Amino acid sequence: MSGRAPTAVDTTVRFLSEAILVGRHLPGDRLTESRLVSRYRVSRSTARAALQVLAAQGLVIAATAQPARVADFSDDDGAALYQIRNTVEPLLIHRFTERASVSQIAAFDHALEVFAETARVSEDVRRVHRARQEFYEVLFDGAASTALEQTVRGVDVRLCVYRRQRLTPDQELARIRFHAATIRRVLPPMVRREGSAASRFSFRMLSEDGAATLRALQPAG
Repeated sequence: MSGRAPTAVDTTVRFLSEAILVGRHLPGDRLTESRLVSRYRVSRSTARAALQVLAAQGLVIAATAQPARVADFSDDDGAALYQIRNTVEPLLIHRFTERASVSQIAAFDHALEVFAETARVSEDVRRVHRARQEFYEVLFDGAASTALEQTVRGVDVRLCVYRRQRLTPDQELARIRFHAATIRRVLPPMVRREGSAASRFSFRMLSEDGAATLRALQPAG
């Protein structure tokens, strides 16, 4: 969470999430506590707690007396996740617009500039995603809502995994470049402190992004 130093569990969750996102752990892969202890050099209790967090996020499937496995997301899962994102992320934008300081709005503007430029010049999807994450961190800080932050993070990471499982790197890069080029339009209502207007724009942009992604996954013809 924002504002505190990461724990060993936080760090392990981040390493595991990134490994799932880039495909080092594939859908169906077993993630045993002993494997995580050996690979990430953490205690068994830390490994167990990290798997519990990932299970709560939906990235792994945990069953009693069975090793955790990396989740596989169906297209129905993807459609449902996009619907959830289209509901909760505009709430985050609305809250940020009404509560963020002038310096936080300026930081958001700067983070969007960096994201847009990185998306324009880089062919490295992971680098572009890292730049994208920076403006989300500013949003989380300015909105100051643990509930919204946890929900948006959980949905976003599952959508990232879903897209990695379904889209080619070129498709994902094209999608995120479009996102980077359009999201700056949310800034004028933010600067004017028009939370409802900023939220409505966010909803339209996210809806278009989700619909375009799901269309790209439909079989040709």
